[in-house]
Amino acid sequence: MTPSHWLSISLLALPVSLMGCGSDTMPASRLQDRQRLSHALEAFNRANELTQPPPGQRSFEGTPEHDQQVLAALREGVAAADSVSDEFLDWLHPQMRSFFRDKYVAGQRLYLDGLLHQDAVEQTRGNELIQVWYTEFWEANNDAIADRAFGAPARFTRFLWFSLAWVIGIVAGAFFLIQPLIILLFAIPFTVRLKRLRVLKSNTPLLRYPISLVLLLALLLAATKGVQTWLHSYLAGYYIGVGITLLFGLAKLGANPANIQDYLETNSSYIDTEALKRAFPDAAA
Repeated sequence: MTPSHWLSISLLALPVSLMGCGSDTMPASRLQDRQRLSHALEAFNRANELTQPPPGQRSFEGTPEHDQQVLAALREGVAAADSVSDEFLDWLHPQMRSFFRDKYVAGQRLYLDGLLHQDAVEQTRGNELIQVWYTEFWEANNDAIADRAFGAPARFTRFLWFSLAWVIGIVAGAFFLIQPLIILLFAIPFTVRLKRLRVLKSNTPLLRYPISLVLLLALLLAATKGVQTWLHSYLAGYYIGVGITLLFGLAKLGANPANIQDYLETNSSYIDTEALKRAFPDAAA
């Protein structure tokens, strides 16, 4: 089987994760349709995960057993999707039926047929339809549909994920943004100045701070990329957290007494105390 390159549809896991948490006051027929829809989305997500190459690889060759798992998940998803009533889809959203049946399920069906017939063209057409479903409909309406199907639990779950992204932003901002700014705006210039005044006995701080700057910025980039990948819908919460940390951290930048004291304590083994007193005779000991 040729490995697939599907558009990530991890957002579809939201209704699946909420199964059983919604209000059971809706009619039994709708509860059954909700179960079938969640079953379909879960099966398609499972197939999607099975077709992703391992980390660090662009493609992979599946074993016959693996290929059968993918086909079984797709067949399971198509069967469950076909059992969802049109009335329920219309109740969820006026356009849900057309996009779900004509784009999403049709795309999954085409992809399944492409795998069965080893037809890369059908696989590509299937992926294109799934992408249309996601970009033109699901991305903009999944929150409203989850609220419609599950009520308060869906909103509470989104609040929790937004809060998680916000906390990650605060932590990332404090450790991976404020610290690099302190290094860039204070530590490196101050180190160069001390070196010029012959206060430093070693070049270690000159080497250590640029390396620390690069490593911390790399960690900030990794944190941002991780949120973009796994918490895409809550990216705003992450940036709000980073922004709040930056706003409150501006006072910590520059040559303030706290930064100077921390610098002198951290680099005490590299500093010529007598030279430091000569360079800054008015400074406290």
